[in-house]
Amino acid sequence: MDRIKAAELLKKHRICDRCLRRYIKDVARADLIEARRNRAQCETCRGIFYSRDLKNLLIRRLSEYDFRTFNVGIRLPEACEEADRSISIELGLVDYLPVRSAASDYFRRYISRKMNVMVSRSPEINVVIEFDGSSKNVIVFERRAIYRLNVAKSRGSRLQASPCSSCGGRGCELCRWTGKSRDDSLESYLLFELPERLSSSVPKIIWPLKDMPELTSSGVGYPVYVIFSSIKKRRTAPLIIDEEPVSGIRILSVYSVSAPLSLHRPFTLDVSLCVETSDGCTRELVRSFERTGELTFIGQDSGKTWKRRLELLKDRFAEGCCFTGRIESGINLYSVLGIKSSSRDKRPLNYLAASGSIKSFTLEIFRASLPD
Repeated sequence: MDRIKAAELLKKHRICDRCLRRYIKDVARADLIEARRNRAQCETCRGIFYSRDLKNLLIRRLSEYDFRTFNVGIRLPEACEEADRSISIELGLVDYLPVRSAASDYFRRYISRKMNVMVSRSPEINVVIEFDGSSKNVIVFERRAIYRLNVAKSRGSRLQASPCSSCGGRGCELCRWTGKSRDDSLESYLLFELPERLSSSVPKIIWPLKDMPELTSSGVGYPVYVIFSSIKKRRTAPLIIDEEPVSGIRILSVYSVSAPLSLHRPFTLDVSLCVETSDGCTRELVRSFERTGELTFIGQDSGKTWKRRLELLKDRFAEGCCFTGRIESGINLYSVLGIKSSSRDKRPLNYLAASGSIKSFTLEIFRASLPD
C-alpha cells in the first residue's frame, strides 16, 4: 500500500527522497532513485538538506564563536510549509514529521557532529537558518555570558574607574560610551582591556557591595558580576581573565553563572560581620544589635528613596563582636555603622550603631544569592 502511495505521490508532486521518507516509511528503491532527481526543486524543502553552500556558510559563521551548547531554528517560505500540510492531508497522515522540524533535527545533528557541541533547551547560542533555495542566511543569537569574579584588594588599589575626562561621565566615543576613564582600576580593565582579549561586547558590571571601595578583607573575595551580551571566546573566558589584572588587585576565582540575572533587583549576601570599637564588644553595642534583629535601611539617592534589608541571624560573641547575617546588596556599611558619612544623595536615614561607636569592621562573604 505504501509503495502505491509513493508512486502516486511522485506523479503529482516534485518530492525529494528525504521528504518522501518523511511521509512514507516503506518506499521502493526505484521510487527513491526517482525522488533524488527532485532534490533541488523539492516542493516542501527546496533542497535545504542538500545545499553545500548553506552548510559551508553555517560552519563558517559558527566558527567565529567558542561555545558548548546550541539550538537551531529554521525559516522556510510559507509555500513550503503549505505544500507540506497539503500533502499530509492528501495522504491522510497524522504522525508524520513536518518539514521544518525535520530540517531543525537534521542541522542539530550536523552541527553537533561537525563542531563537537551539544543541543540544549537553554543554549549559549541560538542559530536561525533562513533558506528558500536561492538565498541563504545564518543568524546567531547569543545568550548573555555572566561571570562572577571573586576579588581581593590591598589598601590603596582601586576597584572602580574614575569618570571619563572627555565627557565627564556622560559617555562618549572616546570611552566607548561607558562614561569611565581608562585608568589603573579593576573596572577599567573589565571595560577596556578584557573585551579586546575576549572578542566581546563592552560588559555591564554589577558591584553587589556598592559604595565600599575601602574594603580590603572579604573572605573568599569581593564579588563582582560581569555581563557580556556578546562574547565569542565564551568557553575559554575564565582562563583568559588575568589573576592580577591591575596592581594591588587579585582575582581569586572566576566562574560562569547560568541562572538568570536581573540588573535591577538587589542581591542577597550571606556574611559574617565583625565590628571593633575602642572599648571592645560592650553590652550596649550587643544590645543594639540584638534589638535590631532585622532592619530595613531607608536612604536617599538622587532624590529617590531606596530600601535595603539587613537581617542578623546569629551572634558569635566568643570570637568578638561578630554576627552572621544576610544583607541586600547596595548597603553602605561604612555609613550605617556610623564609621563615616555618605555623600548627601546616598545617606541612609537610619543607622545600625551610633556614630563613632564603631572604629572598623571586617566582612566575610559566604554566598551571593542571585535574584530571579
